[in-house]
Amino acid sequence: IDVFPSTADAPVRIDLWDDEVDRLTAFSVADQRTTHDVEEAAVFPARELLPTDEVRARAAALIREEPWGAAQWERLAEGQSFDGMESWLPWLCEGEHLLSDLLPAEALVLVCEPRRIRDRAQELLDYVGLGKSAELLARNMPYGDQRRLEIARALATDPQVLLLDEPTAGMNPKETEEAMHLIFKIRDSGLAVVVIEHDMRFIFNLCDRVLCLVRGALLIEGTPGEVQSDPRVIEAYIGGADDETEEEASA
Repeated sequence: IDVFPSTADAPVRIDLWDDEVDRLTAFSVADQRTTHDVEEAAVFPARELLPTDEVRARAAALIREEPWGAAQWERLAEGQSFDGMESWLPWLCEGEHLLSDLLPAEALVLVCEPRRIRDRAQELLDYVGLGKSAELLARNMPYGDQRRLEIARALATDPQVLLLDEPTAGMNPKETEEAMHLIFKIRDSGLAVVVIEHDMRFIFNLCDRVLCLVRGALLIEGTPGEVQSDPRVIEAYIGGADDETEEEASA
């Protein structure tokens, strides 16, 4: 998980092992590489009210001064974060500040509404056939479902062209067929799909146009029928009579 703590000068990468923090490292935004380990990082929820020492001390004082809200004052004094904590802001801060008052003029602010994000995620899971797997961890999903989840993640970026690199690698025949139907579904929605794949049967059944490469150079471009019947493709991918004779001789 990459975060930019308000108390740090550089982003921090949090490596997790199950539900425990395994390592904290600072990293460079430019090349996305870690630079050095850090011992600790103060990370707060994205809320208007942060449990600073000043806020916690004021909340502790309010336990005596305003006992009617003791339950909430105690949670705030302990530094807890909870839904609705912002509503206690007038009692905890002497002055009010807008977010824009605390940011430099050139700062960019990205606002995300959690419900819309969840709804969009569920919509994409339904689209790729994983609607009932929303509560599962990705690592616990069957391999074929993990590949479909990767496609859903790619679709979440609203691409103009979807690039798939060997989407059926490691799949069994049933999973391969399901992947083909999903790609057909995406294509029929109006989104262009480019597939890189070594499974020739899959490609010829899937694609409207096929480009065949040999050693990185374009050999032929055309319809699946044209490419499949081209002698150069047969020789390059299947082997000609001379190759078979040489193999028999060597055997």
